[in-house]
Amino acid sequence: AIEPDMTGDIAFEHVNFAYDGCPQMLHDINFTMKAGTTLGILGGTGSGKSTLMLLLDRLYDLPADCGRITIGGVDIATIKREHLRRNIGIVLQEPFLFSRTLQENLSITNEQLTLTDIREAARAACLDDTIQGFSKGYDTFVGERGVTLSGGQKQRSSIARALMKAAAPQASAPILILDDALSAVDTDTERKILDNLRTVRGGDRTTIIVAHRISTIQDADHILVLDDGRVEEYGTHEELLRNDGLYKSLFEKQQLEKQLREENPEGGEEHV
Repeated sequence: AIEPDMTGDIAFEHVNFAYDGCPQMLHDINFTMKAGTTLGILGGTGSGKSTLMLLLDRLYDLPADCGRITIGGVDIATIKREHLRRNIGIVLQEPFLFSRTLQENLSITNEQLTLTDIREAARAACLDDTIQGFSKGYDTFVGERGVTLSGGQKQRSSIARALMKAAAPQASAPILILDDALSAVDTDTERKILDNLRTVRGGDRTTIIVAHRISTIQDADHILVLDDGRVEEYGTHEELLRNDGLYKSLFEKQQLEKQLREENPEGGEEHV
């Protein structure tokens, strides 16, 4: 196993995959994302979005003869697993928080960071004001699985934690994955977090944002649309709207839903 530079392009080359005893989930997935860019991945439940990320982080290994995934031209199957994961900050839809204080939870990837560093990451995740509102602030104890926090607060805590990893000099994470990690925050907060991530990220971190909502990924450099484990469309937001395909129909449906929510705020489903 090797420990190569992890700042190169990410490529999925003819990737096919099935979970044990299940029908094939991914079918001939082919795409390359340039280092330092942002890729949005959109698709319905079961379309294979999260599976792509689990394979990239080697939480599942791609079997032989099922294609390959490379970073900087290096097959990730040859990369030391610890090195791969040290270089990838991943935030899942259902984040796990430990029975510790918020400060300990946020700094778990690098305990040398100061409270100033922690607050900076929390601000980027739109969490600092919320924590300051708790009577014990960053010393607030988080219950098992984060039960004392709402879904949106847990997600924002995980985003701050991933940014901590990116700030750590000995554990720099050039790749950041948000796997449906903004689903429990309202659209205004989501927009602020995404704007903050662009500022914090600068031009050198490769970011993958997996989402159901087009508003989450429409500003990405490129968008990959998955349907039933296949690449349905690939392009920018503007290109995909011109395509008159699945992306455009999803966009129009979500715009209509947004309009209906605005006309009937009492029935809104946003929860922070």
